[in-house]
Amino acid sequence: MNQIKKSATLIISSAIQKSVNNFNYKVMLLKRNSRMRTAPNFHVYPGGKYDEAIDESLNWLDVFFFSRDLEKIKSNPKLLRKIYFNDLINNNSIGSLENKQTNNSLSIPLELSYRLCAIRETFEETGLLLAMKKHKLDTQAKLYSSYFKENINEIKDWHKIIKRDSSKFVDMFLEMNIIPDVFGLHEWANWITPAHEKIRFNTFFFMCFLHDVPSNDWLDINTDEIDSLEFFTPKEALEKNTRNQIKFIPPQLYEFSRLERFFNVEKLAEYSLRRQHYGLTPWLPIFVNNRHIGLLPGDYMYQTVSEHNKTEIEPADMSRRLNRIIRNQSDPTKPMYKIVCNYDFDGSQLFS
Repeated sequence: MNQIKKSATLIISSAIQKSVNNFNYKVMLLKRNSRMRTAPNFHVYPGGKYDEAIDESLNWLDVFFFSRDLEKIKSNPKLLRKIYFNDLINNNSIGSLENKQTNNSLSIPLELSYRLCAIRETFEETGLLLAMKKHKLDTQAKLYSSYFKENINEIKDWHKIIKRDSSKFVDMFLEMNIIPDVFGLHEWANWITPAHEKIRFNTFFFMCFLHDVPSNDWLDINTDEIDSLEFFTPKEALEKNTRNQIKFIPPQLYEFSRLERFFNVEKLAEYSLRRQHYGLTPWLPIFVNNRHIGLLPGDYMYQTVSEHNKTEIEPADMSRRLNRIIRNQSDPTKPMYKIVCNYDFDGSQLFS
């Protein structure tokens, strides 16, 4: 089995003043260039590989805390999880899924470090910095995130440095006396690349909401990886995918299908914030029928098959729960994937 790499992804939804197709928000999408090993020419959300040396660095404690709180934490590391970052943590959150939820040693909680990864990778790819001025730490999760709108030239200089050396990310916050806006990121999903793929990731998806669409002044795409950056409503993105104008890998397609239920950004943000307290379930698609069908958790056949046994399944019983990816292997005029789902894991109807 191929080694699974860790990663984090950020779904950035920005409010717009004039609704489009009844949606009052748009979602950031990046088109990966043709030189990328993973998903070349596909449209993706910003994000990338987790780096323990950077994302779990204890230097982040100096970023977040003033000396008085820092002394308390060093003498009692449990405070990090029990008090300061408690609102990001629950029994089924990232630390629990990764089996790394210790309170006794001084370490960065994974619920924090994966958010730092998502913010770092977003900055590297887009130049957008989710951060705010340092002040007494507000330990409550919140609906909206903030992107830093000051010192634009200094941020652009740091962007050039960090594209070359990601380890400088924490140094930027220390020198600028700002903090990453981790409390505005909501745990949303956990996708694991199928077993048959050569390059595999265990990716944690976060939701993030902005009060406006960042102007080009605050964006600076990394052209070594990205061809373009655009904002789409969920309907626009899905229609462009249907017309083969943009290409999605299954997680992006599925998550846009979830977002399509929400026309109002405020209601989506409220739902996202509330949903994160229920924790995450890892989603590992199991592909069968010569990799034509990818079964997902909740599908009535998910627990009955194994990808390694080259399983062939019968046509779906439409009266039962379906949650699956259908791969187009024959018609180049149609999208590579489509989603078939007749229920929502929250209990309300997802697709008609």
